[in-house]
Amino acid sequence: MILIFFYFFIIYSWIKRKRILPKLMITAYTINILSHLPVLFMEGETGGDSILPSVLWILYFIRSRRVKATFTN
Repeated sequence: MILIFFYFFIIYSWIKRKRILPKLMITAYTINILSHLPVLFMEGETGGDSILPSVLWILYFIRSRRVKATFTN
């Protein structure tokens, strides 16, 4: 339930182009990775299509100049 409010806050921040959005997105993708880790350790497979994109998006939000230029409010 808390995650639903968190994701709505991310949507609100995205629409308003808030400066905090990159940190929120990095947090959301980190939560996604952490939620898939137990499956990786228990079953030995995770469907790498869920962790790898999250890692790439985290790197994008950290390194991108476009992200820094867009979210300025």
